[in-house]
Amino acid sequence: MKKLIIKIQKIDSDKPEVKVQIPLKVAKLVNTLIPGKVKDELNKENIDISKILNSINELDDIGTLVEVEQETQQIIIAVE
Repeated sequence: MKKLIIKIQKIDSDKPEVKVQIPLKVAKLVNTLIPGKVKDELNKENIDISKILNSINELDDIGTLVEVEQETQQIIIAVE
């Protein structure tokens, strides 16, 4: 089953500080399932999770959709 994965981690770490995994079958409900901290980080980077979720249903491939690297942390949104 495909999942939407959102990871926030420090640049110098292999382990995410936050990792959210949501089955794509419930993608329409995802906005209500994403923790506030994750939404805040996405908003800081002007990442519109609603647009991403709407386009995911049209994707056949899996992999990284968005990757944002800052000075101290990295945000990755992927379908696995």
